[in-house]
Amino acid sequence: MEYYTAESRNDSARGKSTSSRVYETLRKAILTQKLEPGTRLVEAKVAKELGFSITPVRQAFAMLANQGLLVVFPYRGTYVTILTREYANDIICVRKVLEPLACSLAFEHLTPADADYLNLQCEMADINIKSGDILASIDYDVRFHDFFFEKCGNALMVEVWDVLKNRIAFFQAGTKMKITSRSPLLTVRHGKIIKAVREMDRETLLSSVVEHLDVTMYNAELPSIKDVLYK
Repeated sequence: MEYYTAESRNDSARGKSTSSRVYETLRKAILTQKLEPGTRLVEAKVAKELGFSITPVRQAFAMLANQGLLVVFPYRGTYVTILTREYANDIICVRKVLEPLACSLAFEHLTPADADYLNLQCEMADINIKSGDILASIDYDVRFHDFFFEKCGNALMVEVWDVLKNRIAFFQAGTKMKITSRSPLLTVRHGKIIKAVREMDRETLLSSVVEHLDVTMYNAELPSIKDVLYK
């Protein structure tokens, strides 16, 4: 498996730690599915392929496992997480509580002009998905939701959101193409939220966020955990 790219090699020049470079290389490989869901990863083998010692690889594995991108089975090994209905439902359930609250707290700090910023994030996500850059598209999609946490004024909620973001990116990486095939434009899928901000309609904003998450989960059509197998 070729994990290492010219971009990741250049990270050393940017002053990134070895464990961070390993982490980012593996994270990208997982999100782009160069490392397919269910793939077993062995620390020594990954270290050899990347040309690093085993310690930063072990640290990267731990970070990725904490973020839900790897799953560790005692005495069986470490595997790339398989996106299941249960995994996604856990994320959506938390988001349905957290995001409306963030929007509610942020509302007094919003202006109608913020709708333009939100719409721009959707447009950039749409441009990148059309060009085949799924990671950039996901990044703009997450930035859309970041906005309300940045405005909410609650540092602890921002910390909780930061814990969720890699799981959200993993969910999107596994479902974005399917969801996009059904509803191609993020500007449309987020349209009610943007409109509510433009019209400064608090109740519609909160209900639209929940509706968006419900529709996203429905369109994902994920397998149940009982139907997946780690080999």
